[in-house]
Amino acid sequence: MGLIGKPKFVKKIAELGVGERGYTFPGALSFNNANTPFLYTDASVVEAKTPKMNLLVIRTGLGEDDYDVMIPANLQFSWVPSDTFFEKYQGADTSQFAQLQYDGENLAEAQKRKREAREEETRKQQEISDLEKALQL
Repeated sequence: MGLIGKPKFVKKIAELGVGERGYTFPGALSFNNANTPFLYTDASVVEAKTPKMNLLVIRTGLGEDDYDVMIPANLQFSWVPSDTFFEKYQGADTSQFAQLQYDGENLAEAQKRKREAREEETRKQQEISDLEKALQL
């Protein structure tokens, strides 16, 4: 029997089978200065979301770039585009980075959408709080 909170499986992103999914840390996703996303496929994934492993990765095909990455709207993480992003992974070679295709939304748009979603959630929570206070009067 495992420990409470211990991930059910740990494997590398590159080891995911087609249709398989797992959660990795946000730093496994990077952007160059042109806002092109790159996924560090040597990063670990776990079956269940944890506070640190909260970026969902889904293997969509057999190609080296066949991954979908789901960024939660409430993710408390910001990416800084850099053409030297790969340098933070000492000893990694370029074959461990998959250049991802995406729906055309650039990093600035994604971060704006994420910020707006957080603001909307805060607004809704405030409305609920205000209604609860009004009902107590």
